[in-house]
Amino acid sequence: MTDTIPVPLPDDPDYFQILIDSRITTASTVHLSFTANRMALNSPEILDITWLTGGGANQDDWKHPVLLVVNASTGHTPADGGAEIRFDATYDVTLDQLPKHTIKDKDYRVLKIPFLDPGNPSQSLAGSGHLTITLDAPAVMQINTGGPNGYSFALPSAAPKGAGSTNRWDFVELNCATPAANKKSVCFCNTTNVDFFCLGIAITGRTSAGDYATFGLDLGGKTPVADLINDLRNLSPDYAAGYTEQAGAFLRFLAPDMAFTPEAEDLATAIDEGFKHYESQALTFSVGKVSYTAKTENDTLVFSSPSVFTIDKPTSLEVIASTGPLDVAGQPTQIQNAQKFIAAALNRGVFTQTGDWDRPSRWYPGGVQSNQYSQTLHKHFIDGVCYGFSFDDVPGPPVTSAPAIGTCTSMTLVISDQ
Repeated sequence: MTDTIPVPLPDDPDYFQILIDSRITTASTVHLSFTANRMALNSPEILDITWLTGGGANQDDWKHPVLLVVNASTGHTPADGGAEIRFDATYDVTLDQLPKHTIKDKDYRVLKIPFLDPGNPSQSLAGSGHLTITLDAPAVMQINTGGPNGYSFALPSAAPKGAGSTNRWDFVELNCATPAANKKSVCFCNTTNVDFFCLGIAITGRTSAGDYATFGLDLGGKTPVADLINDLRNLSPDYAAGYTEQAGAFLRFLAPDMAFTPEAEDLATAIDEGFKHYESQALTFSVGKVSYTAKTENDTLVFSSPSVFTIDKPTSLEVIASTGPLDVAGQPTQIQNAQKFIAAALNRGVFTQTGDWDRPSRWYPGGVQSNQYSQTLHKHFIDGVCYGFSFDDVPGPPVTSAPAIGTCTSMTLVISDQ
């Protein structure tokens, strides 16, 4: 697979360069939108929102793109004389508008994401930058205007009745910055299929150290996207319910966190047996240097160390979606870590085998219920690495299933619909 992905373009001090290898065959146009909620490096407060536009007098020069920055409180650009930005407009570019780059008689396109100020380490697009890829129609961007932070971007929705729900789209997460440590413009980039699968995406990125990392769907087969979809459709009915169509054609495959009903029981036996197991045997594991000990009492894990707290027995949907007893929101770090590790172990079918929690070769064993959606994705992705559920990055580097390049300086993006 790695031999079929072109080498990324040379690093550029002013732009993060994305060489795009499009293998889209069913769409007449491919739309790209880059949006970000700009954050201060030392503050969680949203300062501004941005989108990528063309450069030049008519905003159609994509060899010299610019980031249009909007004040998060007023919705105005600093230089627009107070004119309000039209949030009902679409700010994107079609693939054929981007400049060409030819390698061995094949034409590729290049998207350049400019950094706000490559010489200023205090400026960043860190937080929630996304490159959204949409077939045949512009992305329907959601603009959140409520709350103390003012305006912010949100991705289109994968939900059947959400914004942009009839579009076939996918995305890459890109958090761009210019850290003072190496004085290179870099991006943290990753892909995720936690909520859905739609397009075949593979990435080769150059790191600030000069080496390469490759991850994403293995596109080496004749019909890699269709092969994955067929395998997903042959899972048990609760998982197969994630298949969605538009006008009789494949639209996207929803992950079980979106497709499962509260009554789903695909993990119920493993959950019940796991909690029963720890009635007579202590659950012991470590997160870093912190040791955890618990036993089950009345369908509740009661922890005695590192502090006293409890985690109730979750349902199948709560394990898949990390909600209910496994919802980390607002919890202290020690409780969050326990929730994450337990959720990951239940998704991977190794809850009662703590020695296998950090051994990927032992995950998804036969004869034990586990997250079939995530397991199937891992079988189709390069080196078995993908982000298939909320805490697929547990236990963390170097043992992790979540693909990412922390210091990407230039990358090649391959997209396929077959």
